[in-house]
Amino acid sequence: MNQKGFANIILVVVIVILVGAIGYFVFIKKSEPIAQQSTSTPTQTKTPLPPTSTPTKTPAYSTPAPKDETANWKSYRNDQYGFELKYPEDWRTAQCGIDCQGFGPQSVREDIAVGINVLNSKLDTAKKSLPVLSNSYNKIIKEETVIVEGTQWTKLTIKQDIAGEIFIEHLIEKSGKTYDLGVGTDELNIVNIYNQILSTFRFTK
Repeated sequence: MNQKGFANIILVVVIVILVGAIGYFVFIKKSEPIAQQSTSTPTQTKTPLPPTSTPTKTPAYSTPAPKDETANWKSYRNDQYGFELKYPEDWRTAQCGIDCQGFGPQSVREDIAVGINVLNSKLDTAKKSLPVLSNSYNKIIKEETVIVEGTQWTKLTIKQDIAGEIFIEHLIEKSGKTYDLGVGTDELNIVNIYNQILSTFRFTK
Protein backbone atom coordinates (compact mmCIF):
# COMPACT_ATOMS: atom_id res chain seq x y z
CA MET A 1 0.00 0.00 0.00
CA ASN A 2 1.34 3.34 -0.94
CA GLN A 3 1.46 6.45 1.13
CA LYS A 4 -1.54 8.02 -0.59
CA GLY A 5 -3.78 5.11 0.22
CA PHE A 6 -2.60 5.13 3.80
CA ALA A 7 -3.34 8.82 4.10
CA ASN A 8 -6.83 8.28 2.81
CA ILE A 9 -7.45 5.65 5.42
CA ILE A 10 -6.18 7.97 8.14
CA LEU A 11 -8.47 10.73 6.84
CA VAL A 12 -11.50 8.45 6.88
CA VAL A 13 -10.74 7.39 10.44
CA VAL A 14 -10.39 11.01 11.57
CA ILE A 15 -13.67 11.92 9.88
CA VAL A 16 -15.43 8.99 11.56
CA ILE A 17 -14.01 10.01 14.92
CA LEU A 18 -15.13 13.63 14.43
CA VAL A 19 -18.61 12.60 13.30
CA GLY A 20 -18.86 10.27 16.28
CA ALA A 21 -17.72 12.98 18.66
CA ILE A 22 -20.16 15.49 17.20
CA GLY A 23 -22.99 12.96 17.38
CA TYR A 24 -22.12 12.16 20.98
CA PHE A 25 -22.25 15.81 22.04
CA VAL A 26 -25.51 16.37 20.15
CA PHE A 27 -27.06 13.34 21.88
CA ILE A 28 -25.89 14.46 25.31
CA LYS A 29 -27.26 17.97 24.72
CA LYS A 30 -30.68 16.67 23.73
CA SER A 31 -30.78 14.40 26.75
CA GLU A 32 -30.43 17.29 29.24
CA PRO A 33 -33.85 18.13 30.93
CA ILE A 34 -35.31 21.46 29.97
CA ALA A 35 -35.82 23.50 33.11
CA GLN A 36 -39.29 24.98 32.93
CA GLN A 37 -39.61 28.41 34.34
CA SER A 38 -42.56 28.34 36.65
CA THR A 39 -44.70 31.43 36.59
CA SER A 40 -46.02 32.17 40.02
CA THR A 41 -49.56 33.48 40.01
CA PRO A 42 -50.03 36.04 42.76
CA THR A 43 -52.63 34.90 45.32
CA GLN A 44 -55.42 37.41 45.83
CA THR A 45 -56.17 37.88 49.51
CA LYS A 46 -59.84 38.64 50.09
CA THR A 47 -60.54 41.22 52.77
CA PRO A 48 -63.21 39.77 55.08
CA LEU A 49 -66.43 41.77 55.05
CA PRO A 50 -67.73 42.99 58.38
CA PRO A 51 -70.67 40.93 59.68
CA THR A 52 -74.02 42.25 58.58
CA SER A 53 -75.99 43.44 61.55
CA THR A 54 -79.63 42.49 61.52
CA PRO A 55 -81.75 45.30 62.95
CA THR A 56 -83.51 44.24 66.10
CA LYS A 57 -87.19 45.04 66.16
CA THR A 58 -88.27 46.66 69.36
CA PRO A 59 -91.54 45.09 70.49
CA ALA A 60 -94.36 47.60 70.58
CA TYR A 61 -96.13 47.79 73.90
CA SER A 62 -99.50 49.42 74.07
CA THR A 63 -100.24 51.28 77.23
CA PRO A 64 -103.50 49.97 78.63
CA ALA A 65 -106.15 52.60 79.17
CA PRO A 66 -106.66 53.40 82.84
CA LYS A 67 -109.65 51.59 84.29
CA ASP A 68 -112.66 53.79 85.02
CA GLU A 69 -113.59 52.75 88.54
CA THR A 70 -116.78 54.82 88.37
CA ALA A 71 -118.09 53.14 85.21
CA ASN A 72 -120.64 51.01 87.08
CA TRP A 73 -121.57 53.60 89.68
CA LYS A 74 -125.09 54.93 90.11
CA SER A 75 -125.98 58.35 88.75
CA TYR A 76 -127.65 61.18 90.63
CA ARG A 77 -129.21 63.96 88.57
CA ASN A 78 -130.77 67.19 89.81
CA ASP A 79 -132.76 68.88 87.07
CA GLN A 80 -133.78 71.79 89.28
CA TYR A 81 -130.21 72.99 89.74
CA GLY A 82 -128.80 71.43 86.57
CA PHE A 83 -126.09 69.05 87.70
CA GLU A 84 -125.31 65.35 87.95
CA LEU A 85 -122.73 63.11 89.58
CA LYS A 86 -121.99 59.46 90.28
CA TYR A 87 -121.74 57.57 93.56
CA PRO A 88 -120.82 53.95 94.45
CA GLU A 89 -123.27 51.11 93.83
CA ASP A 90 -123.28 50.10 97.48
CA TRP A 91 -124.01 53.64 98.68
CA ARG A 92 -127.42 55.21 99.31
CA THR A 93 -128.83 58.71 98.97
CA ALA A 94 -130.52 60.74 101.69
CA GLN A 95 -131.85 64.25 102.02
CA CYS A 96 -129.59 66.34 104.26
CA GLY A 97 -131.40 69.68 104.01
CA ILE A 98 -133.73 71.75 101.85
CA ASP A 99 -131.23 72.02 99.02
CA CYS A 100 -128.81 69.36 100.20
CA GLN A 101 -128.39 65.81 98.91
CA GLY A 102 -126.33 63.32 100.90
CA PHE A 103 -124.60 60.05 100.02
CA GLY A 104 -123.24 57.33 102.29
CA PRO A 105 -122.51 53.61 102.63
CA GLN A 106 -125.54 51.30 102.86
CA SER A 107 -124.01 49.70 105.94
CA VAL A 108 -124.24 52.92 107.95
CA ARG A 109 -127.85 54.07 107.69
CA GLU A 110 -127.54 57.14 109.88
CA ASP A 111 -124.34 58.51 108.38
CA ILE A 112 -123.99 60.87 105.44
CA ALA A 113 -120.38 60.74 104.24
CA VAL A 114 -120.63 63.08 101.26
CA GLY A 115 -123.10 65.87 100.61
CA ILE A 116 -123.79 68.50 97.97
CA ASN A 117 -125.49 71.71 98.97
CA VAL A 118 -126.71 74.49 96.66
CA LEU A 119 -126.48 77.98 98.18
CA ASN A 120 -128.42 80.86 96.67
CA SER A 121 -125.48 83.26 96.86
CA LYS A 122 -122.22 83.99 95.11
CA LEU A 123 -119.00 82.27 96.09
CA ASP A 124 -117.50 84.95 98.34
CA THR A 125 -120.69 85.17 100.40
CA ALA A 126 -121.28 81.41 100.42
CA LYS A 127 -117.84 80.71 101.88
CA LYS A 128 -118.83 82.55 105.05
CA SER A 129 -122.18 80.81 105.47
CA LEU A 130 -121.38 77.16 104.81
CA PRO A 131 -123.41 74.71 106.92
CA VAL A 132 -120.20 73.14 108.20
CA LEU A 133 -119.17 76.51 109.62
CA SER A 134 -122.33 76.76 111.73
CA ASN A 135 -120.29 74.92 114.35
CA SER A 136 -118.07 77.56 115.92
CA TYR A 137 -115.33 75.00 116.47
CA ASN A 138 -114.90 74.47 112.74
CA LYS A 139 -112.40 76.84 111.16
CA ILE A 140 -111.13 77.28 107.60
CA ILE A 141 -107.38 76.64 107.76
CA LYS A 142 -106.62 76.59 104.04
CA GLU A 143 -108.16 77.90 100.82
CA GLU A 144 -106.86 77.09 97.35
CA THR A 145 -107.92 76.93 93.71
CA VAL A 146 -107.83 73.48 92.12
CA ILE A 147 -108.70 72.05 88.70
CA VAL A 148 -110.71 68.83 88.63
CA GLU A 149 -111.41 67.28 85.22
CA GLY A 150 -110.97 70.68 83.58
CA THR A 151 -113.27 72.49 86.03
CA GLN A 152 -111.99 75.11 88.47
CA TRP A 153 -113.05 74.73 92.09
CA THR A 154 -112.32 76.57 95.32
CA LYS A 155 -111.08 74.00 97.82
CA LEU A 156 -111.47 74.69 101.54
CA THR A 157 -109.74 72.69 104.26
CA ILE A 158 -111.66 72.96 107.53
CA LYS A 159 -110.45 71.78 110.92
CA GLN A 160 -112.57 70.88 113.93
CA ASP A 161 -110.77 72.41 116.90
CA ILE A 162 -111.91 69.95 119.59
CA ALA A 163 -111.56 66.57 117.86
CA GLY A 164 -109.00 67.76 115.32
CA GLU A 165 -110.94 66.28 112.40
CA ILE A 166 -110.30 67.62 108.91
CA PHE A 167 -113.16 68.32 106.49
CA ILE A 168 -112.85 69.13 102.80
CA GLU A 169 -115.27 71.32 100.83
CA HIS A 170 -115.18 72.10 97.10
CA LEU A 171 -117.15 75.13 95.90
CA ILE A 172 -118.03 76.32 92.42
CA GLU A 173 -120.21 79.25 91.35
CA LYS A 174 -122.65 79.22 88.44
CA SER A 175 -125.47 81.62 87.57
CA GLY A 176 -125.31 83.38 90.94
CA LYS A 177 -125.49 80.15 92.94
CA THR A 178 -122.71 78.28 94.76
CA TYR A 179 -122.50 74.50 94.61
CA ASP A 180 -120.80 73.07 97.70
CA LEU A 181 -119.62 69.46 97.61
CA GLY A 182 -118.08 68.26 100.87
CA VAL A 183 -116.96 65.20 102.81
CA GLY A 184 -117.81 64.93 106.51
CA THR A 185 -114.93 62.69 107.62
CA ASP A 186 -111.18 62.39 107.26
CA GLU A 187 -111.22 58.60 106.84
CA LEU A 188 -108.89 57.88 103.93
CA ASN A 189 -111.14 55.41 102.09
CA ILE A 190 -114.11 57.79 102.28
CA VAL A 191 -111.97 60.73 101.18
CA ASN A 192 -110.76 58.73 98.16
CA ILE A 193 -114.35 57.94 97.17
CA TYR A 194 -115.26 61.59 97.68
CA ASN A 195 -112.53 62.64 95.24
CA GLN A 196 -113.90 60.19 92.68
CA ILE A 197 -117.43 61.54 93.17
CA LEU A 198 -116.05 65.05 92.68
CA SER A 199 -114.42 64.00 89.40
CA THR A 200 -117.82 62.88 88.02
CA PHE A 201 -119.62 66.17 88.76
CA ARG A 202 -121.08 67.80 85.62
CA PHE A 203 -123.38 70.72 84.94
CA THR A 204 -126.28 69.70 82.73
CA LYS A 205 -127.47 73.17 81.83
